[in-house]
This record gives sequence, structure tokens and C-alpha cells, in this order.
Amino acid sequence: MCAGELLINADARVSHGLVVRCMDAARAAGIAHFSIATQGSE
Repeated sequence: MCAGELLINADARVSHGLVVRCMDAARAAGIAHFSIATQGSE
């Protein structure tokens, strides 16, 4: 990953709202590109 990018790594227990708040905070901090890695419950 390059500067100005963020990887959000979350599993099934993380609420959608928390992920959205993380994305909003990243945008506010000037991060223009991000990816979301997910992992299902086992």
C-alpha cells in the first residue's frame, strides 16, 4: 500500500456502522483510497 491508503480489516462481529465511521475518519484525515478486508465467522 502507498501513502494515503488504508486497509480496514474487520470480521463478522464488527458492525457496519463502525466500519462506516472508520471510512469517514479516513476521509477526514485526507486518505483518498481504502480497501476493506473481511473475514466471515467460522
